[in-house]
Amino acid sequence: IDIIIISFIAMCIASSSATIRVEMRWVYISYVASIVYLSFIISEINFLFHNIFLNKYNIKNEKKNYYIKKAQSIVFTIFIFASFFGYKYNIDIEYRKNYPNIYFFEDQTRMNNLANMTINKYGKDNFIGKKNVYILYNIYDMSEFYASWFYRPFKYKWNGDGTRIYLINSLNEIEVDKRNDNSIILVEDLLNKSYNEFEVTKEMWEMLDDSK
Repeated sequence: IDIIIISFIAMCIASSSATIRVEMRWVYISYVASIVYLSFIISEINFLFHNIFLNKYNIKNEKKNYYIKKAQSIVFTIFIFASFFGYKYNIDIEYRKNYPNIYFFEDQTRMNNLANMTINKYGKDNFIGKKNVYILYNIYDMSEFYASWFYRPFKYKWNGDGTRIYLINSLNEIEVDKRNDNSIILVEDLLNKSYNEFEVTKEMWEMLDDSK
């Protein structure tokens, strides 16, 4: 049984390690198998300890033997599982700190930050239908479809009241009548997988116009 369970866990880990695109369900299969194996080990160790205890104190009363066995099983099981899950808890917390580094969480991390820099920062009522977002350079390669649809779910008509994201390579691409407080200009922070707001003063707009 030991060889079968260990081989199964090893094969699950090996198959999930063969690709960089590891899904959580692949990891949980090994996790569940390890818990099953731990339960099996606990039952075997508990049986061994029980026999050693009975032989040491020469207990032959079947009723007393039954209650001792139950008490030992409960105490030993609680101790093992508390130790195991206490250890796993610390590991899981460490893993969760690094979730943003997993490839399929990167987009989610950036989009959460984009929402924080716009809707959460200005408030939904002060943002939807009143402001537009301009992203400089678009190094993250956001698609035009995604840019036009990002804010639509925040309005019950699914239209975003005209608020959308514009992908630009230069500040000169922003229309003159849009160069005001209702235009939010963001630049990508590649190191932190986020966005930073880029404030353009009136003097900077004038300098850009003069440079044309």
